[in-house]
Amino acid sequence: MGLDMYLYLRRSDYSSTCRGECPYPDELAKFSEDISNRNFRSIEAVTDYQIGYWRKSWDIHNAITSCVYDYQQGKMEIDYSEAQKIVDAMDDRLKKGFPDTEQGKAEKEDVKYTKRLFQEAIRFLDAHPYGFGKPEWSIVYYSSW
Repeated sequence: MGLDMYLYLRRSDYSSTCRGECPYPDELAKFSEDISNRNFRSIEAVTDYQIGYWRKSWDIHNAITSCVYDYQQGKMEIDYSEAQKIVDAMDDRLKKGFPDTEQGKAEKEDVKYTKRLFQEAIRFLDAHPYGFGKPEWSIVYYSSW
């Protein structure tokens, strides 16, 4: 056992709000009926795309969670400003240097990897702004041990 850490880009699709009939998969028919009785619903589909993985990297985990305002055990969404704070934290860590050992080299590679992942995720969010009829994208971090 050990710490496993995952980074995702989450796509949330919202249909237009509808009254009356909105399509639900057959497996969810009982929920559709409950919502129809209330005569209002908005359909959302969420898909997580894994973009990063770390194993037993406590320094990275602690850096990520210290930059997130509302960290709770497990899965959390990271907003744009928090993602930028993580990039800045990785820059600060790179400036401090690392021991000239195998472990030091591995830690440095983890920090560089983390910085690159969050920079790319930020660029992706910039290129895919949320708007009417478009999916909403967010960054999600998940850790377990």
